Amino acid sequence: MDERREWQQKLDKAGIDPRGLDGKEDIDEACELLSIDGLGPKTRFRAFLKDLGEVCFNVTAEIEDGRLSKGVRAAVYMKADDNTAHFIPGENPIRYGEGDDINKLSVSLYFNTYEAAMGFSRALRKWSFDHPNSSVQPKVSLAVSCIRPINLQPVTFDQYDPAEAEDSPCTSLADFRGFSLVLATEPAELDSPLKTYQAIERAAWLSSVGAYKLHLKDKALPEFKKLRYDDNNLLAASWTFHQFFDGLNLPDTPHRVPQVAVKPLRPATERHIFNDGERRLRIDVQVECFTQKAANTLRPYIPDGGTTVAIYAQNADILWECLQWKYDDSIAKWGAYQAELNQY
Repeated sequence: MDERREWQQKLDKAGIDPRGLDGKEDIDEACELLSIDGLGPKTRFRAFLKDLGEVCFNVTAEIEDGRLSKGVRAAVYMKADDNTAHFIPGENPIRYGEGDDINKLSVSLYFNTYEAAMGFSRALRKWSFDHPNSSVQPKVSLAVSCIRPINLQPVTFDQYDPAEAEDSPCTSLADFRGFSLVLATEPAELDSPLKTYQAIERAAWLSSVGAYKLHLKDKALPEFKKLRYDDNNLLAASWTFHQFFDGLNLPDTPHRVPQVAVKPLRPATERHIFNDGERRLRIDVQVECFTQKAANTLRPYIPDGGTTVAIYAQNADILWECLQWKYDDSIAKWGAYQAELNQY
């Protein structure tokens, strides 16, 4: 057992508050009670008492539905490491709840200085600024001063384990470091109507690697808030396709410049009745790759190489409008980027 923890337990059992041991006589009596003998152990015991009298600062936070947004827990670990956070050994300082709170991420960390505590608190409060693609809104407490707990340990990003809570799209920490965070990407259930009828890539490929929701009209814009959970504003595709589609996490590529676009070819006219009773209208789309890298990466997994892909809409008018908006937006961003390059 850790020496300091053993001392604390013995003092608690004896009903002695170690913070009240401030004289040589008191400390000598405590050393006798704890069977502490010798210069080295007594010096460590005095350091233990000194630490107990020190003040540190505690910051707590809650992130509703944190589990549903990939990479949130990893981002909190990163911000904690950046601001020299500490935690109590044996406790999980960045954890998901249970039962009704299974998707809630709770955070409780300690900081040696008020400045460090406020730095971490500020990093959480400005989350949406640092991660504009994220819907996460952390609820953060004010930094509260408290007596420093025993034996605090520093938080480091290496302590983050993606497999621990199955909350990362990557399979290892090494993989995770290859990505910037895309915190609002949501998985599409493999048996969901979205994946069945509105997938851009082959079903077998998505069953292997997983499907994610691709928003067409930007859900971060207030004017499109009502469409955030509307399947008529969504497509389904792999994590990789999502990165090219929104211009995210691509080495040697400007952030937020799409590398692939989905072009609606013609309005829906054909009505299809499927075996499960679904009645949907067919919309044909075409996948346009702006770079050879995007084409080489994506086309092998797209039906017909992306020349014509059929998707089936619940509300064809809304889905068509959203497809056209996203396509126009992608073309405009690509054109602006090309114009910028032509200036040099």
